Amino acid sequence: MPMKLKIVKDSNPIMKKKSLPVALPLSKEDKDTLDAMLDYLKLSQDDEYAKKHNIRAGIGMAAFQIGLLKRTARGRMVTDLAYLHLNIPKKN
Repeated sequence: MPMKLKIVKDSNPIMKKKSLPVALPLSKEDKDTLDAMLDYLKLSQDDEYAKKHNIRAGIGMAAFQIGLLKRTARGRMVTDLAYLHLNIPKKN
């Protein structure tokens, strides 16, 4: 079953805290979180789904936006030519 993500509001205090490094190789939990972030981004780019669930389309998401203080992000950009997926954990 896919992980359900809850986007935190800009006013949430976690948005001002410093994120922690992510160990490489990624743990299963971190991989699952990044996969869930990509699934969310894909769904957010589906106009019908986004309208039904009142979400804005996105091309990227950082872990702190879902309440996790980890230095990792996921991105997805669709063009007529290609898909671009980003996964940017920082090496310690």
